[in-house]
Amino acid sequence: MVPKGLFPKPFTSENFSPYGTVVQPKDNGPMVVANGGTATKYLGVSESVNNYSKSSTPSFKATWNFFSTKPSVVPADEDSPAFQIKVLERHPYTTQTFIPLCRDAEEDSYLVAVAPDAPDGLPDWDHVEIFVAKGYQGVTYAAGVWHAPMVTIGKETMLAAFNYENGVGDDDCQVQSAPFPLNAYVKRN
Repeated sequence: MVPKGLFPKPFTSENFSPYGTVVQPKDNGPMVVANGGTATKYLGVSESVNNYSKSSTPSFKATWNFFSTKPSVVPADEDSPAFQIKVLERHPYTTQTFIPLCRDAEEDSYLVAVAPDAPDGLPDWDHVEIFVAKGYQGVTYAAGVWHAPMVTIGKETMLAAFNYENGVGDDDCQVQSAPFPLNAYVKRN
């Protein structure tokens, strides 16, 4: 089978809303002065959801992790894929948030690949979408959303990650292999 070609959509709150939240300051969102006037606090930029009460083991813990990622995507032209998506994963009972810690604000920093559920509950491989996140943008995947593992662009990247876990493999993370590689095309900027 010929690999499917994917091209990024703009990583905006509107485009990404079926899959979760783009985590970034919102100029028109609620904010307050904080820390004695030395900071602006942007309110409600993303929510964490915990549905472990519906899992096989309803106990859970909130966890912060760091992901130190090697570059997986080398931006290319429209004739050469920058990356091949071979697996998607989901966290059925929790949101998962990633925040880049060491990228320039306007730099293309990581690839976000997501898919809706097919009727059988597995990823709908025919409707995978990709986005390119800038250094000032985090991502919160909604609970149960199929997504690629972290795929960083151009250089090593440290990301902080938050989610809930109960220590039961399929409750915490489910992984599915693609029936064929999905070629992701990311232009140099």
